Amino acid sequence: MQTKPRRKPPRHETLATSNEAISASQRTGMPGTAAAGVVTPSQTPAHPWSVDYGDRDIGSASVPLDSSGSLLLLDDPRPEVAELAEGSAKEQRRSSRMTKPEVVGLAMTVAGVLLAMFLVYLYVFSALTGARNQNQLLHSLTGNPKAIFSLASGHEPPSGQPVAILNIPSIGLHQAVVEGTTAADLQKGPGLVASSGISGLPGEPGDAVIAGRRVSFGAPFGRLGDLGVGSIIQVADGAGSFKFEVTKIETITHGQLAIPSYGRSWLTLVTSNSSWLPTARTVVVARIVGQPASAKGSANSSEALPSFAGDPAAGVLAALWALAFICVLGFMVFAIRRWRQTWVSWLLAAPVLLACGLFACESLARCLPSTL
Repeated sequence: MQTKPRRKPPRHETLATSNEAISASQRTGMPGTAAAGVVTPSQTPAHPWSVDYGDRDIGSASVPLDSSGSLLLLDDPRPEVAELAEGSAKEQRRSSRMTKPEVVGLAMTVAGVLLAMFLVYLYVFSALTGARNQNQLLHSLTGNPKAIFSLASGHEPPSGQPVAILNIPSIGLHQAVVEGTTAADLQKGPGLVASSGISGLPGEPGDAVIAGRRVSFGAPFGRLGDLGVGSIIQVADGAGSFKFEVTKIETITHGQLAIPSYGRSWLTLVTSNSSWLPTARTVVVARIVGQPASAKGSANSSEALPSFAGDPAAGVLAALWALAFICVLGFMVFAIRRWRQTWVSWLLAAPVLLACGLFACESLARCLPSTL
């Protein structure tokens, strides 16, 4: 008996049969039959919109995968898949939280960074600020000499304005001297103590006291201890141009300073005795060479030096800037751990961190003794 050969089904019928088998197996959740031309569910993505990425990540975020390597979606209709995806999302949120050791480490890092920034500011950047201030003061002295040398007629300039030029060739010092000795005044250069002697100007009878910084803002008096007896100090101010000769160098722990003999003109330079922890003051006393500018005198035998303390209000400002620095740094760390955008977070936060750090360092420097 001759059998009729079986007709091979067309391709569109085979594809239709495969799609029906796949749909049935997805509805029942049971594996389908691997018939000829039929693709089993294990060979297809577990979700109609899921894409098989294998063990790779999308971007920098971890991707939940099922046993076949397909992407899991939170809206997948299968409960076991949704549970697995939700557990993976919870694990990601848990990993973005900081542990106690990480918090302690971050706090120590912030403290170390702020301390390092302050030391760099104090010993490097403040010198640039001091040099800029000196250029401005010297330019104002040479550009408007009539206003400056009106000091000879008794005019007292505002605090922070230049009153004289101090020159000590043996230690390479050439600085404009300002009126006042507050922390802000001495950031510009050496300052003339307003209550010193009877005149307040070098070259007139009495004792003119000039204070300067030893370490910060260019350290104009950093080499004051290198002077010896007989060293020459030159001063030009509203009373004229004068030359002084160093008579003694000493360290005093109290604020009382003996005024030299009646009718003479003396110059006293004061700074901190140490570059790190000042506990006293280094004092250089010099006597005028020749005659003073006038014959006025003083009957006082001693005078009290100012405390040369820092600005207490600047401490509050330094704390606020430091707090702003910590807040910006904390937000940057959170952004990196949450969104995994390290370079973007750094680029956005770095300028703000630098500005807050510099303002905090500048305010903290004003809290230190004005002669440091």
